[in-house]
Amino acid sequence: MKFKRLVAVVLTATMILGGTVAVAADDRSHPTTVTVSGNGANTGHTDRTIVNCVFPTIDNSNEEYFNYTMDPEGLIAESGMYKANNITFKKATASANNVYFNTATNEYDSTSLSYNVINKSSVSLNIIAEASVVSADKVTLVEKDEVSGEGTGVNLYLGIAVGDDVQAIKSTGATAKAEVAGNIDNFELTSEADGTFGFDYKSGKLASNSTDDWANTTIYMEGACNKVEDASSTGTYAPKVTVTWKYEQVGATGSPSTTKTTYKKSETTADINVVFDYGNATAITGVKYSADGSTWSTYGNPANFYAINNASKTLTAKKSFVTGLTATRYWRVYFDNSETVYVDLTFTAD
Repeated sequence: MKFKRLVAVVLTATMILGGTVAVAADDRSHPTTVTVSGNGANTGHTDRTIVNCVFPTIDNSNEEYFNYTMDPEGLIAESGMYKANNITFKKATASANNVYFNTATNEYDSTSLSYNVINKSSVSLNIIAEASVVSADKVTLVEKDEVSGEGTGVNLYLGIAVGDDVQAIKSTGATAKAEVAGNIDNFELTSEADGTFGFDYKSGKLASNSTDDWANTTIYMEGACNKVEDASSTGTYAPKVTVTWKYEQVGATGSPSTTKTTYKKSETTADINVVFDYGNATAITGVKYSADGSTWSTYGNPANFYAINNASKTLTAKKSFVTGLTATRYWRVYFDNSETVYVDLTFTAD
């Protein structure tokens, strides 16, 4: 038994040693130089510029947004007639501004209603309001600090404001502008099955109007005029004011834009023609839609929903689409400019 065990140990040792010798022989046969290669891949560039400015929802046929009453003889403050009719004219005193904007039912003030503008972009925008007057020959348009006391001629101050920037409207017009920051933290990278990347709103951020999520500013007007003994030379005349608001990307030129981005079902009585400033783009290349502002799709039959006329720089939303809405729809309008900046439109079911 001891002999058998010894033989087994010897045989095992021989096998191990034999194996060791064989490996050593193989190592000496390996090449001394090895060359391998690998193909490189590049994920490319993902544009993180998303421009979406939400202007006030307005009725283009309504010209009452900046209606005002000029009272150069101070008749309102002197008569007190408005008190008996349950009408409130704020600042209607002997030292009144003598210009009143309608701010609510039976309420007037020397400052108009403010219209909110929200920047739902990943970049900062300049919000711009351009104002002009028609036929101001019967009054003298002046700066705010040039409205004097009693005199023989009417000095009228009308100011257009965006945020804290207030500009006096003269015969050549006026432009007010304010920079409103974007919020890139409300966006995220997205990845597709084909390995490409995108950049879009985080869930719920596009629909949000909260000031915690987005910066905003306001557009408004203010006015004043001096008091005169006899304003008969002006009759019942007061200059008509036209205000146009728009936006531009800070630090970039040529971004496509439009002055109105939200449309209501209840206000839609015909096809909606959305006119764009193409900037450095030359054409609209497509439209995508979304129910939540996060997932975007392409219409299978776009002619049922919209029409593009690049000659007139117009995107027409079909009346049947808007009036048939039961929930909000978002549109993303794409252009052929190199900045790949698109403009978002919102159609609401209210």
